[in-house]
Amino acid sequence: MSKITIRIAQDGTTVPVEEIDLGQVTNTQLIQELVSSGQIQAPANGHEYRFAGKNNEILTENTTLKEAGFKDGDTITLLDKGLGADYYDSENDPADNDPGTGASSGEE
Repeated sequence: MSKITIRIAQDGTTVPVEEIDLGQVTNTQLIQELVSSGQIQAPANGHEYRFAGKNNEILTENTTLKEAGFKDGDTITLLDKGLGADYYDSENDPADNDPGTGASSGEE
């Protein structure tokens, strides 16, 4: 069993989670458990929670925390987004002329 910390991105508060099996629990199961136990508030109407992965990717519903690369002692960021809104994807930023580096070539 492992211990992790959930960091809520909107306000920076943290929620410790002890005795979790990272190889069995999916990110959506953990969110449901946090809400049902009252450790975090339910998302506002028209919003949903998602976890950011180790490389800031948004985790899919069926990904276990171990599959996502998390291990004992890690902190996982919880994001809140409005339904229909996209998460920022730095890999595919249309304003970025050089994807993956964040650098603009300056050429037209």
